Amino acid sequence: MTAESTHSAARQNGGNNMKNQQLQLLAQNAQNICEQLERGQAETPLSDAIGGLINNMQQPQLTVALLGLTPDSIERVFSWLYGDAFKGFSVTSKQLPGFMEVTFSEGYAFGLRKKHKQQFDQQEAFVQALQIELGATRASVANPFALQAPSSRGLKDLRLLIPDTTASLLDSPALLNAIIAETSVALVAAPLRYTFSREDHDAVDALLSNMQCFMPLLTVDELHEEAGLPDVGWWEQHKTPPQTLAPTLITTHVQARLPGMFTDPASPDRKALLERFQARKLAAKLDAIFERYQQEAGVLEQRKARFANAANNADSETLDRAALDKIRQSLDDGIITLRKELDSQTQQLALQQSPMVTAVNQAIEQLQFENLSTELSHSVIKLRLDEQTLQNLRSILLTEARTAVSGFHQQLDKQLQSLRTSLNQQLEALAIPGLPQFQLANAQTLNTALDQRLEVTLNYRGEMPKRTVMTRLGESRKLIMGLSMATMVIGGVAKAGWGIDLRQSVMLFAPIILIGGFIYTFIQWPKEDAEKLEKELDRVRDSLKNESRRVVSDVQRFIAQQLFDLLETQKREFQKGLQHTLQKHQDSQRDKASEEKQKQQQATQQIDQELQQWQGTQRQLERLRADVQGLLRAMTA
Repeated sequence: MTAESTHSAARQNGGNNMKNQQLQLLAQNAQNICEQLERGQAETPLSDAIGGLINNMQQPQLTVALLGLTPDSIERVFSWLYGDAFKGFSVTSKQLPGFMEVTFSEGYAFGLRKKHKQQFDQQEAFVQALQIELGATRASVANPFALQAPSSRGLKDLRLLIPDTTASLLDSPALLNAIIAETSVALVAAPLRYTFSREDHDAVDALLSNMQCFMPLLTVDELHEEAGLPDVGWWEQHKTPPQTLAPTLITTHVQARLPGMFTDPASPDRKALLERFQARKLAAKLDAIFERYQQEAGVLEQRKARFANAANNADSETLDRAALDKIRQSLDDGIITLRKELDSQTQQLALQQSPMVTAVNQAIEQLQFENLSTELSHSVIKLRLDEQTLQNLRSILLTEARTAVSGFHQQLDKQLQSLRTSLNQQLEALAIPGLPQFQLANAQTLNTALDQRLEVTLNYRGEMPKRTVMTRLGESRKLIMGLSMATMVIGGVAKAGWGIDLRQSVMLFAPIILIGGFIYTFIQWPKEDAEKLEKELDRVRDSLKNESRRVVSDVQRFIAQQLFDLLETQKREFQKGLQHTLQKHQDSQRDKASEEKQKQQQATQQIDQELQQWQGTQRQLERLRADVQGLLRAMTA
């Protein structure tokens, strides 16, 4: 090597070192911005991604994608790269377990990356176990099969990403994206005079269109008569990346020379590839960071607009008047409906079939002579209704009235509770506390007023003849007088025709007739007295029924009025409670609105401060993106 070439290489290495340091500095600045963006988050994917990129810059490892188009080409490339490490061992594409990662380093190990890998001290045991494992394990993009073994050909810090077939690369966009995210260098291995199928062409084109460096590997028997390069090879039949290396012949009998960037970690070409790849990854990460920044800034702007609108509307927020009027109208309508129902039901108390009227009528129908009190006078027996009977009738009426009042009171309480529940549901729909529980006036109060009001009066006066000995003798004397008058009429005829004094003859039997008439009064008069007494009882019953109808009507009106008064009292309580509740809620809403407005104004000020910080971050991001793009252009110049 000449002195001039030595100085040129030194200048190039110095320039690469400066670019690498500059790239790491830019990445560190990007990580600082990510930490600001993700401050307080449980997961920090942006910071972690930049941190991983910085680690790769400090400990560079060349990653290369290897696509084998034939099984023999895969086996030949493995043998070319590993040398004696896999002596006597063959690997074909049919054995590849899906997506595979191969690392050239010290020690032997294999297994799925997300599981515990098997490690071996001896090559022989490693090769035997690997031969069994290949073909039995199916890897995936998320969990590739990792293979680690040393190379006898001096490979350093080299990793291969190997899809099993071209079909898997075409069928799985995730697999292609996983490879593109890890490397920009592609190796495509195929025989020297290989003819592409449609699938091969699409797979190679999909891979190379996303790469920066392409190295074709041509498997060939150097002793074959057609071992020379054709005029147009398969590696020239598609669009190639910006940097395309000369084809490397993987010969059969003599091992081809490995590229210097595979064996020398300090190779300028290797460093340049890694730096360009890392610069592009950093540029892509900065694009993702900037997109995240725009999202977060947009969220802040939306929050600011929301808070501003809420602050403007805080003073104007009032309860819906129409809704409140509807609630008040519901209360009035409910009370009116209850009043109509009460009026209709209390009217039924005075009907002939009502329990009260039926019970009183049954008691009146059972009245007997014993229920009448008597008072003797000179010639007659005076009759009137017994006071106890009136008290019994009053007791029956009072019992039935109390039962009716209790039933109406329970029904009214239930209906008022239902009305309160309905009002509370409407209030809750407006986020307003409901009306408190209420206690309806005790039914005993109504019963006490009823006791004082209920009266049963009957101005009945009747009389029965007083039966004495003189009245009985007088009744007999009337019989003799009648007989005497009859004999006077027909006595003259008897005396003229037959010469018989009929009157004198009849008067001979006067004592007997007098006694017979006296006795007859004991037979006839009880019957007459019974008939007259029954008529008196009928008159008493009719009078009592008329009186009971009046009393029942009076009781019905009194009960209705008491219930109406009770209902009106409760209506006023409802109205008072509703007004108090609404006023209290409005006062609370005003206080909350004032507090909320202050909080929103404070939040808006906080957001303004954050937006100012974000604007500074945006300027940093824009400068950083411009620096990375400038560095990338300098690397690719």
